[in-house]
Amino acid sequence: MRQRGPGPGPGGVERWALRLLAALLPPPARDAELGDLEERYRETAERTGRRTARRWLLGQVLRSVGPALVMRWRARRDESTRTEGGMGMDRIRMDLRFALRSLRKSPGFAALAVTTLGMAMAVTTAIFSLVSGVFLVDLPIADPDRTAFVWAVHQDAPGVAQELTAADYLDLTTDLASAERVGAMEPVQWVLTGLGDPERVVGARVTPGFFEVWGVSPFRGRGLTEADLAPGAPPVVLASHGFWQRALGGDPDVLGRTLTLDGTPHTVVGVVPPSMEFGGLDAELWGPLRLRAAGASRTAHTLMTTALVAPGATLAQMQAEVAGRWEDVRSTHPAETRDWTVRVRSTQDSLLNDSARAVLVLLGIVVSLVLLIACANVANLLLARGAGREGEMAVRAALGAGRGGLVRQLLVESLILSVGATLLGLVGSDRLLAFLQNLTEGADSLFFLAEIDTTVLTFTGVVALLAPLVFGLYPALRASRADVADQLRRAGGSVGRPGRVRSLLVGGQVALAMVALVVGGLLVRSVVGLQSLDSNYRQEGILTASLLRPAAAQPGDGFFVDLLERLPEAPGIRAAALVSELPRNPAPGQLVEVAGDDAMEERRQASITAVTPGYFDLLAIDVVQGRTFLRTDGAASLPVAVVSRAAAAAYWPDGPAVGGRLRLGTDSTWTEVVGVVGDVRLNQQGVGIPHIYRPLAQEPHRTSMTLVADVAGPPAGYAAAVRGVVSRLDPGQPVSDVLSLEASVFRSNAAGYGVITLFLLFASFALVMATAGIYGVVSFSVAARIPEFGVRMALGAPPAQVRRMVLRQGAGVVVGGTLVGLVGAYWASGLAQGMLVGVGARDPLTYGGVAALLVGVTLAASWLPARRATRVDPVRALRAE
Repeated sequence: MRQRGPGPGPGGVERWALRLLAALLPPPARDAELGDLEERYRETAERTGRRTARRWLLGQVLRSVGPALVMRWRARRDESTRTEGGMGMDRIRMDLRFALRSLRKSPGFAALAVTTLGMAMAVTTAIFSLVSGVFLVDLPIADPDRTAFVWAVHQDAPGVAQELTAADYLDLTTDLASAERVGAMEPVQWVLTGLGDPERVVGARVTPGFFEVWGVSPFRGRGLTEADLAPGAPPVVLASHGFWQRALGGDPDVLGRTLTLDGTPHTVVGVVPPSMEFGGLDAELWGPLRLRAAGASRTAHTLMTTALVAPGATLAQMQAEVAGRWEDVRSTHPAETRDWTVRVRSTQDSLLNDSARAVLVLLGIVVSLVLLIACANVANLLLARGAGREGEMAVRAALGAGRGGLVRQLLVESLILSVGATLLGLVGSDRLLAFLQNLTEGADSLFFLAEIDTTVLTFTGVVALLAPLVFGLYPALRASRADVADQLRRAGGSVGRPGRVRSLLVGGQVALAMVALVVGGLLVRSVVGLQSLDSNYRQEGILTASLLRPAAAQPGDGFFVDLLERLPEAPGIRAAALVSELPRNPAPGQLVEVAGDDAMEERRQASITAVTPGYFDLLAIDVVQGRTFLRTDGAASLPVAVVSRAAAAAYWPDGPAVGGRLRLGTDSTWTEVVGVVGDVRLNQQGVGIPHIYRPLAQEPHRTSMTLVADVAGPPAGYAAAVRGVVSRLDPGQPVSDVLSLEASVFRSNAAGYGVITLFLLFASFALVMATAGIYGVVSFSVAARIPEFGVRMALGAPPAQVRRMVLRQGAGVVVGGTLVGLVGAYWASGLAQGMLVGVGARDPLTYGGVAALLVGVTLAASWLPARRATRVDPVRALRAE
């Protein structure tokens, strides 16, 4: 949950942390300590925000837990008696002391085990926090079981839910019998002035029924009413809790305050509660949404529609009623609704589309594999350590220790390792999430839903308690069943061979690593595919900046023209142009009618982008036919357009596109095509998407444009120059997102890069763990077989033969694990199909490359032990035996 401002006080996870500390602190110091912590938390939250304050508080609690536990333990030790219960506590304390002493004697083993398991716990906690944030998120909906959403679905993207158009909303939801209330929300952006520098503010307009459907009450003041929609009603707005804190300083007298938005004063009538700041819903201001049937768009999908199911009705009944109304709409407006349908979905199903759901499922599978690999590696470490402690276990058994006591003792050691790994994992998961959130800052990303809250801490605690049973139970049982007589007789002799179990564990690690590596390899190739989608236009040395004209500005007021004339005067700016949407950003669609097509059914949607002359030259986009826009293509001249190569092939397959005519949307005039340019909008298979460009001078309604400028040096160094020129032209004009085009392209793919980074991290971890497991088994085997190798070499066996014996052992483990892993990889890669670009889920090159990598790792991991085996002195080996 992304918070923009502090809450009114400590939330759920903060209260959990304070209760934990209260349970540990002695009563005399408890009230003062907790009061001080809570007060410092509030101060930190007001200064830096709730997320930073939460991390600070958790750090304080973690630093206090150790001393508090020591004080608690000492107090109980002093009060313990020799009763049966006291004897039980004594045994536990003795087990803890012995386990800590034993681990202190093997610091290298303890550090390796804790680090290995801690890395796995970090990624496990991070991913569970993401899954929890999506599926278990505390939505600001009073009755989520009765709350539904109505979505539009296009046949070309059946898994993607899109918003309704304004006209469809009115047709489908007016007097809906199966709904008690219906509401809609439309995203909007305002230019805020009067509070310092002009600022672009992300907001939302909602119908009065929207908050009623969700059951949301204002934090302060009132909500929106039907009176706010009446003609001539004074403009009003609600502030989000975060905006109230950030921009208005938490002013207690905020009600009645005036905010100037797009040059129009708006009165603040309320503050929205903090619960409305979740996930991608980052609206800072909320205004009333006025919908009128006359002139309502049927092509602009902008309204998120929500409904409260009426008492006695069901979701299925609402779906049937909406579907029946949709058939009437389609019969009345066949061209606009062609290839569209509507779906009613529950709250939970509306949180994610099918593609994102598959990504989360795949993430859960891979992170489970990582945790199992880590547990298998720690189990192997414990088995190896247990083999070296057989003598110790025999002595303890001979002195009267029962097998149950030995198992308990070894499980306590495993529990201590698990607790240490869990603490390390919590810190690591927090850092990992912070990295991913910074990586995807400014993008629509799932990672802002992730949060270390009470649910996540409970899950991590359960994993910490269960993990010792996974990796520690079998090694404990094996170590505790040592033959006393045999071990005492051997008294420090060589350890036994590693056995079949350790080899099976390593084979399992290889199989799990195979799955993670195949998925990671496919995603690596997808990164290359993503780069190729953006390689057909120039990115180097291009500065971009977002400009939003206030609604009060007159359309075509000359600001954009003056800006392009003034910018080249700034030192280092060689050329500039404007575009409504950058190549990788979504562009609005309009219906296209091609002259000569008699059937209305042939009208289709295409992306429409407005540009200024010079844009195509500046980004080095190929001109295939005809010309691009000229300064003479103005508002009073013939309407013209430039189409992409894909649009030319789709609309004029049998002849030249130049000279063809189009009719866009509801426009009654024809637009002439004057040129064809290369494709810069490609789908995930690298195929061009039909795209139409229009001169900005003939699209005067455009208020949001992006500046692209060719600069002489690093683009970041010209931000001040651009802001200066804009400020001199219009002091009330905000400039935002000033960054290089390369950075802008990266931001548009940031969410995908974040997910791919996770998978690559998992795959790398799996490979390292599998390599360590192979090396450990082979090295242990060599140590156990030194007398055998000595005998063989004494009888004349060449070193090469001994090396082959050792390498065959490692190869046998990896071949078996790889074959099993191929089956799992074949299944798991199918889930990744929706994330892949330019590569298939069954790509043989990736499978072969991963198999070759594992073979190479096996040889590398086995080579050093194999060399050590051939350097055995036969005489010394036999004498030692």
